[in-house]
Amino acid sequence: MYSENSKTEQQCIELFHKLFEDREQLMHKLASEGWEKSDLFFVHHPTAQQRYEEALNFHNNIKNFFRRNDKKSADDPPKREDFLEQEIDINNINPMEELIKIWGLCLWDVFSNNHEVVGADRKVYDIGSFRGAGGFIADYINDCLMETETKYDYLDFYMGTIWASNRADLTPVYELIFSKLKVLNCDWIYHFPRLYLVDLGDMKEDSEAERENDFLNYDPSESVAKQLEKEKRTEEASRLKEDLDRIYEESVEEAKYQPLPEIVLAYKNIYGHLPGGWPHRGM
Repeated sequence: MYSENSKTEQQCIELFHKLFEDREQLMHKLASEGWEKSDLFFVHHPTAQQRYEEALNFHNNIKNFFRRNDKKSADDPPKREDFLEQEIDINNINPMEELIKIWGLCLWDVFSNNHEVVGADRKVYDIGSFRGAGGFIADYINDCLMETETKYDYLDFYMGTIWASNRADLTPVYELIFSKLKVLNCDWIYHFPRLYLVDLGDMKEDSEAERENDFLNYDPSESVAKQLEKEKRTEEASRLKEDLDRIYEESVEEAKYQPLPEIVLAYKNIYGHLPGGWPHRGM
């Protein structure tokens, strides 16, 4: 997790102390008229329409996945009438706890997802991989901030705001995070999202070969069949890799002409320029 090009774990913790300090001031800036009137309130308490739209988007994504794989999804799309407004007991809401959770989710977006936060010495504040970053944030909040019985684990922050980003405008939260990082002489390097192919087939075959290390069981026909299957899998993997590379290149090119994502826009608003790694630096 930590190398000579990375900050130490203690240095990462000290940075998080500074990012989480003045929480009452953060609350005032993000919800000056009260938490229930803040846009961020809906991150934890989505409306019926928001829940319906999320379910519909999920359904359409699954449908498109099956279509690409020449399969048919039998599920019917969700109906708006299935999503009713939920009664919210304001007295049982802990605004500061909800703000801390949102702050942690947005920090995952900044520090993880292959992005990098670097100090003035260009060393990276590496808090771990996708899962590792979620665990770091959960442990930090549990150990240093929580005054209730609520305890988090890595799953509470894994993938950051991916499930809640459409419920509220998170740009102000990102702006406050980047404001703090700028004051601390830190910078942020953006890495465009990309899927990679990991083929574990050979690893599986090696383990099976070790368990069946008896030449008396050798079957020429079976050996030929396995080799053909391996070659077929290799060809399919190669085609899939080409597809993923093409999708990545198309996504990067398309991003040049689309509105900036909230997190990139927030960085630009604070630093005055686009982050290193963003595909169109000229804007």
